[in-house]
Amino acid sequence: MKDKITTFFDDKTKVLTEKEGWQLIKDVKIGDYIATIKYGKFMYDTIKDIQQGRFDGNMVHYTNEESDLLVAPKQPFYTKTQAGIYRLVSAEYLMEHPNLHAIPPSPNETEHKRFINTARKELFLKYKPYNGIVYHITVESHVLLAKREKGAIWCGC
Repeated sequence: MKDKITTFFDDKTKVLTEKEGWQLIKDVKIGDYIATIKYGKFMYDTIKDIQQGRFDGNMVHYTNEESDLLVAPKQPFYTKTQAGIYRLVSAEYLMEHPNLHAIPPSPNETEHKRFINTARKELFLKYKPYNGIVYHITVESHVLLAKREKGAIWCGC
């Protein structure tokens, strides 16, 4: 990687693109449009930069019956506190604060509450050894929608 990047995803991560739907992170290119949140609204924004590099160490595996991601310990998740405040916090911070939860893609409040109840009840955050290629994407809003095999989560980038 060009600089020391501390936020990245594994090579099985997918991002939602405007033209092709869900694509592996390794297959998107600078200039592609991916799902993001900007000024509190869902939209597609242009990828400004992509970095990749080899990583050998522990990543955080975020998994429950709704979602599944393998990310850098410093990877931010878009979260909502019990007081209703939205903010980006690292995977490590999320591991230590069970009152926070990552935000699903649905803007529907009923669906959001169902996700939160399911997600926190069965959420597993643990370190997992990883040795392979990792990817970092930059978009203007610094938020993207990512997933592996299960449902998506809003993450910082």
